[in-house]
Amino acid sequence: ILAAAFALAPLASYAAPGASERAIQALNSMKRQREMKITLILIPLLTKAVQDVGPELQQKTGIKLEFIEKGVLTIHDDIMREKVSKLGSFDIVVGIPMWTGNFAAAGLILPMDDWAKKYDPELDDYMANTTEHAMYGGKLYGLMADGDAHTYYMRKDIVEHPEEKAAFRAKHGRDPGCPNTWQEHLDLISFFHRKKGQKLMGAVLDKDFDGTVEARVRGRNFLNWFVRYHSKGVLPFDDKMKPLLNTPQGVQATKEFAEVYKYMSPAATGWDSAQLLPHYGLGNAFSTIHFGGTAKFIEHPEKSKVRGKNMYCQMPGSVVDGRLIRRTNNAGAFAYYVNRYSKSPNVAYLVSQWLASPEIGTKITMHRASFFEPVRKSQFDPNRYRKDMEATYHPGFVATQEKQLQIVAPLVSLPGSNEYHDKLDIRLHEVLLGRLTPEEAMKKAAEEGEQVTNDEGRSSQIKAWTEQKKLFPKVDSPK
Repeated sequence: ILAAAFALAPLASYAAPGASERAIQALNSMKRQREMKITLILIPLLTKAVQDVGPELQQKTGIKLEFIEKGVLTIHDDIMREKVSKLGSFDIVVGIPMWTGNFAAAGLILPMDDWAKKYDPELDDYMANTTEHAMYGGKLYGLMADGDAHTYYMRKDIVEHPEEKAAFRAKHGRDPGCPNTWQEHLDLISFFHRKKGQKLMGAVLDKDFDGTVEARVRGRNFLNWFVRYHSKGVLPFDDKMKPLLNTPQGVQATKEFAEVYKYMSPAATGWDSAQLLPHYGLGNAFSTIHFGGTAKFIEHPEKSKVRGKNMYCQMPGSVVDGRLIRRTNNAGAFAYYVNRYSKSPNVAYLVSQWLASPEIGTKITMHRASFFEPVRKSQFDPNRYRKDMEATYHPGFVATQEKQLQIVAPLVSLPGSNEYHDKLDIRLHEVLLGRLTPEEAMKKAAEEGEQVTNDEGRSSQIKAWTEQKKLFPKVDSPK
């Protein structure tokens, strides 16, 4: 989607030597072969941005970065095979936080606490509780590379159009704008969903215009379901690891998830980023909920027809006991982990610290081909890198991302995380296809979640869940 990268632009402001320089100094003080290779395993969409900082590392340390690219649907299993082979064919895993429990429980990745204490990767520079999203069992296993919170995007030019604004106000008694609740979201997308031949902003449409577009392909359903579910003020499990899906909150989230499909293209059940981003970016939908990287595409000077026409909103929420609770998730975020079977784990950690540092991480995030998003406080600091982030994305996105990182709820990152999510995803897809009611779907998903827990071992899962519960946000709705 983001085809070709361009050369890295110089940063507008540089911080004093910090985590990156400490990593370089430590690498150069070690007794090691000067010319050596460190291999990263990652998805292809990430390679170019990381690859382009490689020459700087090689010039300073003699270490060359090499890459093993694996598809997004297979990389988890490709990494897990290392548990059996123990070949050390890669040194650094670039993975998503929900896999932390799988990798750590399998003994595949090394805890970083001692390294972090010795070399200081500036964990206190991460926003809110994002540091902890790469933790498991109270230990640090990864350094967050970005903070890819799901974000709500919609057409600013449409909601500000005088005729559309007046018509919406006449029907709903308020001006259209960023929705506070999922009901307000439904009001917006149902109102702006138009058919061919109807008018939008005074012009007759020559094709259908969708109220919204979200990923509804098998394997992605659970992502946009969780932003609704977590906003009900509930967690996926109770203290004994009983799934809390077959509950009023779970059923309501499923109803909300299914209801909005009426205002999408019918083809959306087969759509992921490759179809969703162009659909919105070419001006065919009023709104979308998707990864933070969406901002780069919809503001792209050549690929987008809605550049400069977008409004960036926090995720809508639910009112619970008089409190508005908003939640998003970090499904597209990545972290750097060290392979236990690396032949040079100390070097792998230091390279990870260098890549994740405010200085180098910002360069990677700014790359046009990058799917990394800002996650550090320094990237939102007007005296550090905020102007760079605003130039790379959009000021509206940066302001929204700063708030949303306070309400990021982790996905299930226990052993068996893929199974928990996939069982749920299957049932959600059956609701979309009309094969199950929301009540039937949640009943089945809860039963299957219980089986996953039993397969993994309930006592160990309870122990791990006790720690993960601490990672959920404490902020209801950022101001």
